[in-house]
Amino acid sequence: MRLMIDGVMLTAACLICGSLLISASLGSDIPVVGKPVLVVAPPWDGGAAAIVRAVGGVAVGPVAAPFAMFAVFEHKGFAEAALKAGAWTLRDAGALSAFCTTGETT
Repeated sequence: MRLMIDGVMLTAACLICGSLLISASLGSDIPVVGKPVLVVAPPWDGGAAAIVRAVGGVAVGPVAAPFAMFAVFEHKGFAEAALKAGAWTLRDAGALSAFCTTGETT
């Protein structure tokens, strides 16, 4: 029984630490009106796309992932509204550009 409890506690600690690392690597959690935002949401009930539509945002890009999509919102209070609608987090998409660069300049 003790071994099972230790396993559960270790798994929970790994999940929490992993979530914090991923969240930190996704950049600022202060999205800006009129700038691209990464909306992360559970995939059920229409996922991030349904939340973006419900809050009045516009999808950016041709592809949405099961848990996330890029969108632009043109009104204040969109972040709070999206979180109330079920989004897990919203992140400034500009901060993610560090993952998409080769470091080369032209």
